[in-house]
Amino acid sequence: MFENQPPLSLEEGLVETTTGVYDMRDDEQKRRMVSDGLIYYIAEVKAEIIQQDPTALITMGFFAPGAAPDWYVETGSLLEGADLDFFDFHAYPGWETVAELVQAFGMNGFASKPIILGEYGAFQHVYPTLKTAARAITAWQAASCDFGFDGWLYWAYYPADESVEDRTWGLVDDSGFFLDMLAPVSHPNPCELVDIPSENLAYQKPARASASLMENPPANLVDENASSQWSAGKDAPQWIEIDLGQPYAIQEIRLLVAQWPEGNTSHRILGRSRDGNFMELHRFSQSTTEGNWLVFSPEDLIQDIQIVRIETMSSPSWVAWGEVEIFGELIP
Repeated sequence: MFENQPPLSLEEGLVETTTGVYDMRDDEQKRRMVSDGLIYYIAEVKAEIIQQDPTALITMGFFAPGAAPDWYVETGSLLEGADLDFFDFHAYPGWETVAELVQAFGMNGFASKPIILGEYGAFQHVYPTLKTAARAITAWQAASCDFGFDGWLYWAYYPADESVEDRTWGLVDDSGFFLDMLAPVSHPNPCELVDIPSENLAYQKPARASASLMENPPANLVDENASSQWSAGKDAPQWIEIDLGQPYAIQEIRLLVAQWPEGNTSHRILGRSRDGNFMELHRFSQSTTEGNWLVFSPEDLIQDIQIVRIETMSSPSWVAWGEVEIFGELIP
C-alpha cells in the first residue's frame, strides 16, 4: 500500500474492510487496518496452499520499511499475528546498518519463528567493483547473524541487463566470482567475515577536513561505498585529506563527484611526504555533475607521497565528495 494514496492518505472518515471499521483520523487505527488486512490475507492464501499441499511451508516477503518512497511497510505486528511458518525480509547494504533495519522490521528479540534474509545483493552503482561488492556482501551477511537471521537468498544469479539502473552484481559475474566465494566449500560459516584485501590505498585510512556535516563525516570518503559521502556543508574553498600511513609511489587518484547543481568547478590534488610540504600534483577545471569520476593518472609514478589533499577552489554547490580512491606501490 502507498501512504500517499487512499485509504492511508485520508485524514478523516471511516473505512470499512473485511476485518472491521477504522477511523482515518487515528494513525494507530490506520496501522491496525493494514496489519489486520495482511494477517487475514495471509491466512486465506495459506489455507488455499495447504489444501493443495498439506506439507508446504508458507512465507511472505517484505522489503525494509522506507526502502521505496511512499510504500507503507510495518512488519512488527505481523511477526506475532501472521500465520506464517517463517518470515522473509529483504534488505540491501549501502544505506542503513543491519541494526537499524532490524529495528525497523520490529524483529529485535523475536525468536519464535525463523527469519531469512530473503533478498540481498550489491548494487553496482553503490559498489562499482567486484571486490568492494564482495566485502560489503560478506560483511552484511555476517552482521545479520548477530540479529537472528537464519538463512540467505542472494539477488541475483544472472547479471541484469546494463540498461537496468539499479542492477546488482550477479553470482555468475566474472566467471562466477560471487558463486565461488559464497559456496559452502569456500565459506562454510556464513557468519564469519571474509578477508578481502583492497587495492585502494585510501580504504579506511584516517581522513580529516576543513569542515564537515555531522551526518557526512570524512570517514565516508574512504569507505568504498558510493552511496555515502563527505560534505563540508559549506561553499568553496574547502579541503579534505587522507593519511596513507606510510609513503607510496602514486599511480592513480580517482575522485567521485558529489555535487548539486552541476556546473563548472575547480579542484586541485596536493601531496606530500610525512614531514614535507604540499606540492600540487594535478588540477581539474571543468564542468562536473553528480556521479562523475575525475581521474588523475600521471605518466610516471609520483614518489614519496603519504598525505593526499583534495582542495576545491570553486563550485556551484557545497563542497562534497563521494569517494576518493588512490592506487600505487609501497616504497621499500
